[in-house]
Amino acid sequence: MKIVALFFAGVGIFTSRPAPAAFDPHYAKWAIVLHEFMVNRDSRTFVVLPKLRTHDRVLRDCLHEIEEITPAEYGQLSVGEKSVFAINAFNAAMVRFILDCPAHDSLKQCGHWYRRYTKMPFLRVLGKTYSMDEFRSDWIRYAYNDPRMLFVLFDGSQQTVPIPREPLHAETLSSQLETSERGFLKDRTRNFYDPPRRRIHLARMFKKFGVDFDASTQGDQTGAPVGVFKAYLAKFLADAPVTQAEIAEPLTVIEFEDADLRPAFTDRAAELEFTRPARPKAAKPNRPKAKP
Repeated sequence: MKIVALFFAGVGIFTSRPAPAAFDPHYAKWAIVLHEFMVNRDSRTFVVLPKLRTHDRVLRDCLHEIEEITPAEYGQLSVGEKSVFAINAFNAAMVRFILDCPAHDSLKQCGHWYRRYTKMPFLRVLGKTYSMDEFRSDWIRYAYNDPRMLFVLFDGSQQTVPIPREPLHAETLSSQLETSERGFLKDRTRNFYDPPRRRIHLARMFKKFGVDFDASTQGDQTGAPVGVFKAYLAKFLADAPVTQAEIAEPLTVIEFEDADLRPAFTDRAAELEFTRPARPKAAKPNRPKAKP
C-alpha cells in the first residue's frame, strides 16, 4: 500500500499545476527584468534577447504572479493600483511574447495566416484569456480614459516608445506619465513640426491611437485625428504662440513614421554588459627607457 501511495504522490508532483504565487504589489521581479534585460536606445526600448533567454526564469515568475492574482486580491487594489497593474502586466507579457516569438524580420510572423499576431492569446488574467488588442483596449485604453498611458506601453516593435526603466507605482503614476509624455513628444527625432510644409510628423503609434487624445473622431485627408488633438500637440511641438496656433489649424497636415514591425530586441554583444560599470584602465608605470 505504501508503494501505491508513493506512486500516486509522484504522479501528482508531475501533473499538478504550480502553486498560486502571492501577488507582489511592488513588482520586484518586473523591476529586475527592466534593469537587467532591457535597454533604451534611439528613443525606443529594446529587449536584450540573448541575456534574457539565458535567465528567463525571473520573467516567467513575474508573469506567474500577475496571472495568478485572485479576484479578492484584485478587488483590494485602488483605482491607481489597478491601472498600474494593467500597464505592468501588458509590458511584461509583451516581453514574453518577443521571447517566445521566433520571428526576426516582423512581428507579423508571430501570427498565423488566419489570425494576426495582435489577436493571438496574450495574457490570462482573472480566469479570462485576452489577446494583445483586447487587453490594451479593455484594461487600459477604455478602462481609465487616460491616453497618457500609451507613453509607457511597450508594443514590442521598433516603433515603440521608450518605457520607464522601473515599474510604475500608483503613488507616482501621474508624474511618471507626465514625464514620459513630455519626454517623448519633445523628442524631435520622432515628433516635430515642419513650418514650410505645414506638416506635423508623428511617431507611428499616433496613427492608430491619436484619436484617444481627441474629443472628435473625424479625420482629415490623411485619416489623422483633428481638432483637440492638434491643439494638444501644439504645446509640445512649438514654444511660440504663433507657431502653436498654426499647428492647430485645420489646414495643417499630419504624417506618420513608416511602419516598422521588426521585433524590438537587440543581439548586440556590447549591450549584454550594460548594467555593469566600466572598469577603469590601470595606469601604466613610468619605466625609464633603456639606454642603447
